Amino acid sequence: YRLHLTIALYNQIYRFNCSSLSFLTPPVPPQYRPAYARGAASRNLALALALCSWKLTKWVFLGRLREAEVERLSERAKEAVMEICLAMTIFREEFNVPFVSLFGLLLFVKSFHWLSQDRLEHIETSPAVRMAQHVRCLSLMGALLLVDVFFLKYCVQQTVEQGPSVLLLFAFEYIVQASGVISSFIKYLIFLADSALEGAWEGKGVCVFYLELVTDLFHLFTYVIFFVIIFMFYGLPLHLVRELYWTFSNFRNRLLDFIRYR
Repeated sequence: YRLHLTIALYNQIYRFNCSSLSFLTPPVPPQYRPAYARGAASRNLALALALCSWKLTKWVFLGRLREAEVERLSERAKEAVMEICLAMTIFREEFNVPFVSLFGLLLFVKSFHWLSQDRLEHIETSPAVRMAQHVRCLSLMGALLLVDVFFLKYCVQQTVEQGPSVLLLFAFEYIVQASGVISSFIKYLIFLADSALEGAWEGKGVCVFYLELVTDLFHLFTYVIFFVIIFMFYGLPLHLVRELYWTFSNFRNRLLDFIRYR
């Protein structure tokens, strides 16, 4: 039923997009109509394949999503789209089909990063979790880390060979995501150690605190480096101001907590 509902919703969205494009775009000359129709069909097919791939990946690694996970995923997706739209103002000269494809792929990977974090929090707070959920969550984190490293390597190689481009944005995103996966995996190991001691490990809170402090420090360092690079080649990156301030505030609060703890 959910699959049929998703397909029906996709069809409605596609019809709305088609009608909107036909209304907003100027009339296409007759000699270009076949090529225009083939392009629209290709975009439709790519969107359908992406939707099916997302559904299949979710079913393999996560199964059925909880309502809280769906709500948080929707909110984060809206924020990510807004941030990328702001970033497009800096890379507007490089806005093309490859950029849109890379953006769609990034959003695809980001969604599973968010879901893996939410599912890991659910596992840590639930009293009884089946072993299959542990295996699926660990498998998802491993797959995401491999994807992040692969695309990070690709973006760095292309930047070294061709010079600064929009790939800097994607390299930065994959660095942050990879560090988040590693941090989540270490936090999961801490959870397993505490579970083996039946919740009697007094040092768990300290280990989690140091882990989050180091992660925030790394993210702050990455944001500053990326901010400087973009400022040198493209100008002031307005879309990074909020994230940089938010990351700095988190690190400052944790550092103050660390000083009080000491």
